[in-house]
Amino acid sequence: MANNIIDVRNISFKYGDANKNAINDLSFSIDEGEWVSIIGKNGSGKTTLINLLDGLIKSNNGDIIVDNLKIDNKNLDNIRDKIGIVFQNPENQFVASTVKEDVAFGLENRQYDISKMHKIVDNALKEVDMLKYKDSNPSKLSGGQQQRVALAGVIAILPKIIILDESTSMLDPKAKKIIINLINKLRIKNKLTVLSITHDMNEIQYSDRVLLLKDGNLIKNISPLKLFNELDDVENYGLEIPFSEKLRLQLKKNGFNIGNNYINDEEIVKWITQYYSKM
Repeated sequence: MANNIIDVRNISFKYGDANKNAINDLSFSIDEGEWVSIIGKNGSGKTTLINLLDGLIKSNNGDIIVDNLKIDNKNLDNIRDKIGIVFQNPENQFVASTVKEDVAFGLENRQYDISKMHKIVDNALKEVDMLKYKDSNPSKLSGGQQQRVALAGVIAILPKIIILDESTSMLDPKAKKIIINLINKLRIKNKLTVLSITHDMNEIQYSDRVLLLKDGNLIKNISPLKLFNELDDVENYGLEIPFSEKLRLQLKKNGFNIGNNYINDEEIVKWITQYYSKM
C-alpha cells in the first residue's frame, strides 16, 4: 500500500489586497515515489501552490502535511530539508565559482562533516554524469549541463521530494529529454517523489498523474493518458496538444485505424513503421 508523502487539505490563499484567491479550497494527496505534473496557464496558481508546499508562504486556511509533518513554524526547517527545488534558470541557483563548491553549498549549510562532504559531492556529480566537470565554472557550461549541476546540488542533500519549477523550459528538445530521463532514473533508484511545474504537454507523459489548475481551482486530478483523451479544449488552459497527438488525430481524420488513445512520439513512430511494413 502506497504512503502519502504530501497531503493538502482544503487550503486557500489570497495575496494581500487581491480581489480573489490565488488558491481556492484545494485538496489532494501525493504518494511516495510518484511523479506528479502540475499544469495550467500563467496565473492558474501553480507557483503559489509550490510556495505553499515549501512553506515560503502560509495558507489562509487548511493544512499541508509533508512526510507526516504539518507545515508550521515548528516543523518548517525539517520539512525544507525534505524538499529540493530545481528552477527554470539554473544560473540563479549557482553561488560558487566551481561545480564542486556549488554542489557542496547545501551540505555546508546543513553542517555536514567536511571529510564526508567530498565523497557526497563526487557521488552526486557521478549520478548526473558531471564528475569530470567538478572543477569547472558552472556559468560556462551548457544549459543542459547547468541543469545537471543544479540537480546534483539537490540530490546531494538527499531530499525525499524534488520540485521541478519549469526546469526544462529553456532547454532544446534533446537536452530536455536527457534531463527528464535522468530525473526519472534517479526517482526510481532513490524512491524520490517528483513534482513538476510545466507547460510542456510532451513532458507530462512521464508523469504518473497530472494536476490541472485554473484560477486557483483543481480542474483535473488524472493520469496523463486520460487527460489527453478527455481534455478537448487544452488551449483554454494555456496548453498545446503534443505533436504526436496532433498527428494521431490527423491520421484518424484521414481514415487510418490508429485508435482513440493518446500515444507518445515513440509509440506513433512504432505504429507508422508497423503500418508501412504491412504494405
